[in-house]
Amino acid sequence: MADYDMDKMMEYCARGWHIKRCLQHIWGVTGEDDTLGPSLTRPVSDGMTADSMPDMDTRLKEVYELRGLGEDGKPTRETLEKYGLGELADKI
Repeated sequence: MADYDMDKMMEYCARGWHIKRCLQHIWGVTGEDDTLGPSLTRPVSDGMTADSMPDMDTRLKEVYELRGLGEDGKPTRETLEKYGLGELADKI
């Protein structure tokens, strides 16, 4: 059995996530499809956040930046190369 540390496992998971993201773009899913379901986009009715809604455009930009995606939701070439997936950059 191979020795894996947490950093290596996180890297493998990120690599898998980016492969999936590339496949989605190859199959026609785009950043336009990055939305939350209706139950997560309705304001809550009580508590400290009653009647407030998260700014989804800002949240999406933050997620894209953290994941290494461009404004269109595609992984950047730099991000793909970081995970050894540079060959996918020309396919998306």
